[in-house]
Amino acid sequence: SVRFVLLSATLPNARDLASWLTEIHRSPCHLVFSSHRPVPLRHYVTSPQAEGLYLVRDAEGAFRPDAWEAAVEKLPQPRQHKEEEPGGRAAETAESRTNNEGAS
Repeated sequence: SVRFVLLSATLPNARDLASWLTEIHRSPCHLVFSSHRPVPLRHYVTSPQAEGLYLVRDAEGAFRPDAWEAAVEKLPQPRQHKEEEPGGRAAETAESRTNNEGAS
């Protein structure tokens, strides 16, 4: 009788898993493998500010740098923090001093 049927499209260590199941259950485990992919694999990315998905690797496996750059441009920019002094006041950093000198 069949006790387990396991399916996975991306299990890289299927042989190890089959061996482990055979060992712990003391029952044979048959591994069926196929490299056929009925639905081509495509890679998409998105970000919170994006207006959808960006196809960055197509069905043929080609990387699309234009789509990657468009997605990266939508990522939020890191905020710059001023360093805090012990009294809770913001200390001026060397970078902010340089930026402020050009503002006068």
